[in-house]
Amino acid sequence: MTPDLTPCPVQMSRDQLAATVKMGLAMAVADGVVVPEEHDYLAYELSRFGLTTAEVTPLIDRAADMDTDTAIRHITAMPDDAKTYVAAFLGTMMAIDREVDTTELALWQHTCRLCHLPEMTLAQALDYMRES
Repeated sequence: MTPDLTPCPVQMSRDQLAATVKMGLAMAVADGVVVPEEHDYLAYELSRFGLTTAEVTPLIDRAADMDTDTAIRHITAMPDDAKTYVAAFLGTMMAIDREVDTTELALWQHTCRLCHLPEMTLAQALDYMRES
């Protein structure tokens, strides 16, 4: 972890983090285009959890192998502070390329409902991630 990196304000198990990554990757591909900013943002957030570069690929592989129902169960079981982080993270993943299309927005809202995440606007999600 670099000295200027602010640690993530919530704690997650590796399964919960993999579930969050799974949903984050779904947000990244929802518009049909994955841009470098989405990869960079995901790597940055994982580093905030203390993951080293060597730990990132195995975690992403774990996320890719996780079925969606399992990911939803892991996220639904999180405490409220972690759920707030996940909702804001997913919203930021959607907007990191500075373009939000209706498919991405619908997926974010649907995922938040399925995982019992708090409702928030995109502005609130971006503010949360900027301030955390």
